[in-house]
Amino acid sequence: MAQHHILVVEDEPVSLQSVVDCLMHAGFGVEAAADGREALNKLKSLPHKFSAIVLDRVMPFMGGMELMQHIKKDSQLKEIPVIMLTGLDEHDDIADAVEAGVFDYLTKPIDPPILIDLLQEAIKNRS
Repeated sequence: MAQHHILVVEDEPVSLQSVVDCLMHAGFGVEAAADGREALNKLKSLPHKFSAIVLDRVMPFMGGMELMQHIKKDSQLKEIPVIMLTGLDEHDDIADAVEAGVFDYLTKPIDPPILIDLLQEAIKNRS
């Protein structure tokens, strides 16, 4: 089976490293982006590379919700499942993200087994 590649979009270095380490340990290929703008450039340059996206919500230059708008408007990107991983845990924040099309919504700090299970489920549902 081909290795699945995950794009992790996170501006906070410690959180980014934690997610990257977790995913690599689980056998995923991982690429990182520090903000939504960088992530969108990576997605558009290699739209078929990524099996899923782990996305922070609050970032400089382009936040997670704005990136979701770009992803859902693009025919090559809209089928990539997105798991939003963020510190925002208010009901309205979660509802907005689900309405925007995220596969699931997790709050920080990460729970590695839950993140891995959700990614596997998201990838399976996409196939």
